[in-house]
Amino acid sequence: MHRFKLFVTALAVAIVLLVTNTTAFAEQKIGLVDMEKVLNNYDKAKAAQADLQANQEELQKMLIDAKKQIDNAKSDKDKEKLQQEIADKITQKSKTFKENFTQKWEVVENNVLSTIKQVADSEDYTLVMDKQSVIAGGDDITDKVMSALK
Repeated sequence: MHRFKLFVTALAVAIVLLVTNTTAFAEQKIGLVDMEKVLNNYDKAKAAQADLQANQEELQKMLIDAKKQIDNAKSDKDKEKLQQEIADKITQKSKTFKENFTQKWEVVENNVLSTIKQVADSEDYTLVMDKQSVIAGGDDITDKVMSALK
């Protein structure tokens, strides 16, 4: 008899917890954003990517020119000196490019995230997730976010 009362009590507690959790989930409004689509279509993200591509091409050109200069050097000593100078120059240039891209990308990320938050707040979403992380459920707010970014 004692076990039966314990079982009934445990069952009642489980039902109360289940109903409470179901109600809490029912009150949540979940938004989904396709981050890949947003970033692929956002002008500032495209510009940052284009700058990165141009910088990579510039570094590639520097490497090709450096190889020609090194090949034309007269002595091994001149070649070593030239290799070191060029390596230092390319390393510095690469570091500068990376810092510039990082700064631009942080601006892009901050703009996108703040816009998502604005859309979520205005539409009363309690949770927003990346669409690629969700199998089913939620409202797709990607187009609203993209419109707000323009």
